[in-house]
Amino acid sequence: MTENNPKILIVDDISDNIQVAANILKEGKLNITFAKSGKAAFQKLRKIDVDLILLDIMMPEMDGYEVCRIIKNEPNWKHIPVIFLTAKTEPENIARGFAVGGVDYIIKPFNSRELICRVQNHLRLCSVTRQLQKANETRDKLFSIISHDLRGHMGNIKNVFEALTSNYFQLDSNRARRLVELGKDSSAFTYNLLENLLCWARSEQGLIKYKPKLCNINLLIEETLELYSATAKHKKLTVKFSPVSENRAFFDEDMIKAVFRNLLSNAVKFSPEDSEIQVAIKHTDFYLKLSIIDQGEGIDLGILRRILRKELQFSNKGTLGEEGTGLGLILIKYLIDQNFGKLLVESNSAGSKFTVILPKSAVVTQQSFTIPNDNMIHNNLLMI
Repeated sequence: MTENNPKILIVDDISDNIQVAANILKEGKLNITFAKSGKAAFQKLRKIDVDLILLDIMMPEMDGYEVCRIIKNEPNWKHIPVIFLTAKTEPENIARGFAVGGVDYIIKPFNSRELICRVQNHLRLCSVTRQLQKANETRDKLFSIISHDLRGHMGNIKNVFEALTSNYFQLDSNRARRLVELGKDSSAFTYNLLENLLCWARSEQGLIKYKPKLCNINLLIEETLELYSATAKHKKLTVKFSPVSENRAFFDEDMIKAVFRNLLSNAVKFSPEDSEIQVAIKHTDFYLKLSIIDQGEGIDLGILRRILRKELQFSNKGTLGEEGTGLGLILIKYLIDQNFGKLLVESNSAGSKFTVILPKSAVVTQQSFTIPNDNMIHNNLLMI
């Protein structure tokens, strides 16, 4: 739906009736198109996107009931709300209009204010319905991907314990160590996925509360690096981080822990073996910049922007077949926004750099960022 200028299709065989309705609706800043028969209406619908249809009943060749029935049986049109405009006031006619799929019934001659209000109300209702449908589709896709990934990693953990308990005394130390590392990797992934799922559910319900304070960024990074040390070691990755003396910023500690946990998890997941991951901190007068730099294959920034806007979900595998849902990226964007921050992403075939910009004081949270090209892709850089 075009939220700022919805398009209304008026279908009536009498030109004067179309003109009267069009003049009224233009006062409500609505974009009007028209058709003088059912066949002409179908031709319009094949060419343009329409947000709502005002449909006369008494028309030659094909009456409004039949036009509405055909519209509601067409997959590409059935979501469009149809309001009947007619002088037919008998209860059976009104009931028949609802039976074929109409959402409302306005009697001619109609009141101008009533017409505008009814049309605008149905446009709002249609918009909310589409948003709910989109949210449900997003939820179903995420649950499908998450359930698949959880099943795989819980299966790994189960197999590890079975191997350890059934063959414990026959295992050499190297084999036992590899099994334990596999179990640790799978449990870390499962823990992170469940944390993300719980956080996402709470964010959808508006239950996450922003509780900022001055936090030590060094400690946050070191704790998270320890969480993924076994996985990094398994892939023979070198993770470089040098603590900084100016280490405080103003943010919600739990939220930014989740952000860094997801960014580091992705860096480890998509880094090739024997490569390097850098964690770097820089300061400006008002902001702290935390960057995670890897040498992976990079990510298409157009796809990334669509994921962050919840327009696209995907499951992408890491360099050793590690599963991914895209849920972590959605949470990263949400949590950074809650902390009055920004996310900058640079990516190409040589690797990716994710930079989180956070305020250093409560005063800065009330100021606006002046980063250029906000929410645009420019020279392999996405700012969002």
